[in-house]
Amino acid sequence: MNKFDSDIKHTLANKESQTMHPGKIIKAYIESVEMTTETLSKTLGIPTENLKSIITGDTDCPFDIISKLAKITKIPLDKWLEFKNHEEAKDKQSK
Repeated sequence: MNKFDSDIKHTLANKESQTMHPGKIIKAYIESVEMTTETLSKTLGIPTENLKSIITGDTDCPFDIISKLAKITKIPLDKWLEFKNHEEAKDKQSK
């Protein structure tokens, strides 16, 4: 088990994890497995700038990318959807 697996299991067990921004999870994954955004963006099949924009929260994370991230990070798809739904609800409230 790598550090990300250990950290994410602890985080997902915490109720506050539902409010985490998907970009924070992606950033934590990249850092823990010592991967570059360029490498992950190639794996996801998207331009690096798009991934960086998702990480910073400037762009929503589309379902096809969430689905790929679930497989790569081993975080269940339903958890990724919780992160995404929370962010979308938060964005609607702030408008």
